[in-house]
Amino acid sequence: MKDTLVILNLKFDTSILYVENIRDLIVAGSTHIELDFTSMTTIEPFGIVYFSNFIKSISRIRGLEISCVYIDKDVSYAKHMGFFKNCGFDIGAEPRDSFPTKATSYVPITILDVGSLRQEAIDSYKEVGDIIENYSINLAKLLTSQKDDTPLVDTLTYCFREIIRNVVEHSGSKKITFCAQYWPYLGKAEIVVLDRGKGILNSLNENTTLPKINDDKEALNFALLPSISSKVPYAKKRKSRNESFWKNSGFGLYMTHRIAGLGGDFFVASGKHGLRWVRDQKTDHHVRLKGTILRLLIETNNITELQDTLRVFREDGFALARQLTEMEIEPSSASLMLTKHRTK
Repeated sequence: MKDTLVILNLKFDTSILYVENIRDLIVAGSTHIELDFTSMTTIEPFGIVYFSNFIKSISRIRGLEISCVYIDKDVSYAKHMGFFKNCGFDIGAEPRDSFPTKATSYVPITILDVGSLRQEAIDSYKEVGDIIENYSINLAKLLTSQKDDTPLVDTLTYCFREIIRNVVEHSGSKKITFCAQYWPYLGKAEIVVLDRGKGILNSLNENTTLPKINDDKEALNFALLPSISSKVPYAKKRKSRNESFWKNSGFGLYMTHRIAGLGGDFFVASGKHGLRWVRDQKTDHHVRLKGTILRLLIETNNITELQDTLRVFREDGFALARQLTEMEIEPSSASLMLTKHRTK
């Protein structure tokens, strides 16, 4: 039985909707799903990564055929970004295995090898955090075509560094899938990072000093709280002098979601649940994902001096972290704690 699904665009909401549509077709017994891209207009980094990752994963289902139709001139951007090849179709460019070296306003699907990052650190007698920091600085400058350490470059560097570190330190994934786009005329930058690791729920439950977390929704709300980490004992107040500068402190997701909240858009999903913040409004989403995906949409015109902004967010985070150390917070209460603190 053949079914055709017409893809009109691959923005945030439609990407999630089309994945659900495809799953429904599979459950209904479809053996051949044709993806019709002939009317597709807009495709954005989240759609490029999330949708293609799902198509690649279901292409392994025995007895299921996935095909597509398209008009060549209308999908040139998607072809160049590695979208079709990442789906598993023999169309367009392959995903990259390294970041661009020349200034560009976009980063096609780039799949980094975590083992190579670690080996590079060993070979250069550095910590992997230093390697990620260097990649993040160069990537932020290339994406914005800004050579100096401007507030925008500093902001993107910080976000790149924290979300890539989060994958390397927590996910157990062997690969990191990355995609980004900067629209100077719109004053927006979108960053998407995906891994196919253990997921946030399993990662946090490895930390025996945390309360037992029951599902993906609880895990996401808990993970966004400051000082919550799979690696750091819960309620630990400070690092010892012997601990590395790069040792995880549980502030990465908290800080990046606050930065994206400067008029922007933050989304993180793991397993079957996604959580989205748009300014101070939070919504929940059902997803289909092995591992974790994170999306930052930053309103670049709202970026001022990052140092001052980070200081305010950090002080807020420390204040909330101190509250957490004084109570036995349950995962089900994490959402309320986070919302009250962010919207105060």
